[in-house]
Amino acid sequence: MPNIQAVTLQRHEGKHLLPLSSWEFAANQHLVGLLPSEFVSAAQFFPIVFAKQADGEITVCALLGLEPGKNIFVDVEKGWKSGYIPAVFRRYPFMLAQQKEQDSKEDVRFMLCVDEESGLIGDSGGTPFFDEEGKLSEPLQKMLTFCGECQKQVTYSKQFCALLEEMELLQPIKIEVKKKDGGVMNVGGVLHVDEKKMEALDDESFLKVRHSRFLPLIYAHLLSLHHLGTLREHYHAKNTSQETSTLPQHFHF
Repeated sequence: MPNIQAVTLQRHEGKHLLPLSSWEFAANQHLVGLLPSEFVSAAQFFPIVFAKQADGEITVCALLGLEPGKNIFVDVEKGWKSGYIPAVFRRYPFMLAQQKEQDSKEDVRFMLCVDEESGLIGDSGGTPFFDEEGKLSEPLQKMLTFCGECQKQVTYSKQFCALLEEMELLQPIKIEVKKKDGGVMNVGGVLHVDEKKMEALDDESFLKVRHSRFLPLIYAHLLSLHHLGTLREHYHAKNTSQETSTLPQHFHF
């Protein structure tokens, strides 16, 4: 169970960040948030999809497996076996959290937090949280900067998803995979940009997407969808040599 706490001198003086030796923390995440700045790199390895959260908000994700709770890019030895690591994993066990007390809605401030149950915090043997002067050590200062850059990308991502939803360009991806027992596993809850609807946009709407600088993101997303075949093949090899999958027509491989 995660235990997220603000990084403070009072709480973490003398604490060290231990080297990451296992990707077990990512093994049960078949969907993970993705930032716009990652699209070009991530599209070379994973399907980039959209998912609707419980509150109705649309978010961008990397699809890391067809089975809920199973990330195929974490192997049995808990190693990472892909050429790209999503930023949300690279920043672990750190993250930013909004401070509860704000002077105004415009003055939003964030603080660096850490998961104290990550197994990556010790009293020695790693990178100190704070230096001798009681300031964040250089590695943690770099992590704070990285988390800040990620947070800026979250705002851009929300604008991207809001525009796609406004223009009604998102459609469900329906994936059905036959299981070993003859049943069917339905992979739902993920969305993609409908190419036909994209092509049917009037000039004003298309220019709005273009001027928002979202076209490269859409193209990277569409190109990444061929990796659905990789996920299908992995499930196929793992479960039976006779399984087939049913995908929308332009998702067949």
